[in-house]
Amino acid sequence: MIGLFIAMSDLGVVLGNIVMGNIADRTSYSFMFSFVQFWHCQIIFIHYRLPLSELVSGSINVL
Repeated sequence: MIGLFIAMSDLGVVLGNIVMGNIADRTSYSFMFSFVQFWHCQIIFIHYRLPLSELVSGSINVL
């Protein structure tokens, strides 16, 4: 079981490096970090289905 966890962790790191490395090579590190942050926020918005007005007003209650 621990070997499966380590293998999945390594796979995630490798796939992340493949994507982020290509973005950083073609543009810059600041653009790559902005790109990853943008997609991370999109995933959070989709997962919790948060309207932007709740995020701006600061009244987020996800529990």
